[in-house]
Amino acid sequence: MKQIGFQLYDASGIPFIRIGQFPDNTIALKISQPGIDVTKALPTQLVFNSNIISGVYTFPTTPSINGSSGTYQTTQVIPHNLGYVPAFLVYAQIPNGIPNLPGFPTLYYTQVVGLINMTDIATAFVSTTIAVGIDDKNLYINRLSSNSDTSPHTGSEIALTYYILEYGAVAF
Repeated sequence: MKQIGFQLYDASGIPFIRIGQFPDNTIALKISQPGIDVTKALPTQLVFNSNIISGVYTFPTTPSINGSSGTYQTTQVIPHNLGYVPAFLVYAQIPNGIPNLPGFPTLYYTQVVGLINMTDIATAFVSTTIAVGIDDKNLYINRLSSNSDTSPHTGSEIALTYYILEYGAVAF
């Protein structure tokens, strides 16, 4: 199968930048380390790769959380199996029950960097912390919701959008 694309070569005639189709039939922009053929480079030999793994995960409404400082915790594990620690972004949809900021719409997304805290104003008693992390195999998203009231309450549904960037920033 003929590959379609555009590539730039270094002074030695080795292609180091390519935009277009690759031998694995992906279409991407890739830049390799000096002296590495971009069409044959391993992921760890790329300085940039536009391929991403993306998806949406929604934490459902929590079960009823007991009063008197009851908690509910769950972790979602999303495999990527890249074999190296990639860059990633996670955005949380701020539900209508969460206080919005002046000038913000009632429904918006915010980037989760490490962790975010929010209080559910539907009950005013449930606070939620979302924490994210990644290793060479999985993306981890954790939800910890706690109830500060003496009566049981549930926490809101929270939708998360994630992007895992398939590239390695390598010092050379």
